[in-house]
Amino acid sequence: MGLYNILKLNLKCPFCNYEGEMEAEFKIGYLNLDIYNTGDKIKWVEGLAKQPHQKRPEGGNFCGEGYVECQNCNKDFWLEIFIENDRITKAKINFDKAGYVKKS
Repeated sequence: MGLYNILKLNLKCPFCNYEGEMEAEFKIGYLNLDIYNTGDKIKWVEGLAKQPHQKRPEGGNFCGEGYVECQNCNKDFWLEIFIENDRITKAKINFDKAGYVKKS
């Protein structure tokens, strides 16, 4: 398993409608299990980066994905995470990408 970062944010689960703080695992920037909130500045990899999502993109603008497991129903879903000028500006649920946990 590779390293990732964590984004803490308030979300509403699309399956059970639980609403509260959740954690999204994401692989953007310097991967060091850092914890971020909306508005925080991303740390990018300086110099050579193995993956394009780790090195600072032009203007510091990037859209990547995050993975969430609801602590209430244990179902999972994906987010789109938006970064503008090196800061996390928002995240929204990606209804087009299926999670790993089988939905019953």
